[in-house]
Amino acid sequence: LGFPSPPAPPLLSSACALLAKTISPSALFGQQLAGPRDALAAFLAHLPTLRASPPLQASLACTADLRTLPSPLPARDTPAGRYLIRAGRPEDAPAVLPLAQELLAITPAGAPPPEKLLADLGLAAARRLLFVVEVCDAQDRTDSSPKGKDPEEAAVGSEIAGYVVLGSSTPRVVWIRQVLVHAAHRRRGLAERLVG
Repeated sequence: LGFPSPPAPPLLSSACALLAKTISPSALFGQQLAGPRDALAAFLAHLPTLRASPPLQASLACTADLRTLPSPLPARDTPAGRYLIRAGRPEDAPAVLPLAQELLAITPAGAPPPEKLLADLGLAAARRLLFVVEVCDAQDRTDSSPKGKDPEEAAVGSEIAGYVVLGSSTPRVVWIRQVLVHAAHRRRGLAERLVG
C-alpha cells in the first residue's frame, strides 16, 4: 500500500478496507507496521479493534536500484586486509551501539534507550541480520589461520568501523534498516561494500 507513494485517498481507503478484512487483528499484536503515514492511518482506521501505541513513529527512507546508484568511488587508503566485513555476533552489539546511536539520533523519533538498542542489535546479530566492518591488519588475519581459526572469528572488543542492519529479505529484495560508517573510516568505499 503506497510504495513508493500512496494512491489517491478514495482508492487507498478502499484498498485498506479490503486488506483489513483479510487480516486478523490478533495476528498483528506486537508487530510493527511500516509504510507511508497516510497508508498506515487508512489501514488502522479499518481495524477499529487494533490500537497502535502512540506516537506513530516516522523514519527516513530512500530507495535505490543499480540505475540510480552513482559509479563506485575508487578505494582510498584501504590497504589489503585492513578491513574485514563479517556477520555480526551478539557480543559485537556494545561496539556497534555508539554508531547506531549516532545514526538514530538524526531520525524524527530519535535513538531508543541504550538498553533497548543494545538488545535490538544483539537480536539482529542472532538472526544474522547484522554485519560489521572490523578494523584489522593483514597480520591479524594471517596469524589466526594457522591456528585453525576462521578469519571471521576476530577478537571481541576489536574496533568496529561500520555496520549494516538488514530487515526482512526475499530472493529479490533486501530491506536495509540501518547502515553507517564511522567518520574516521568514510570515503573508502566501506558502505558500498557493506550493502553491495
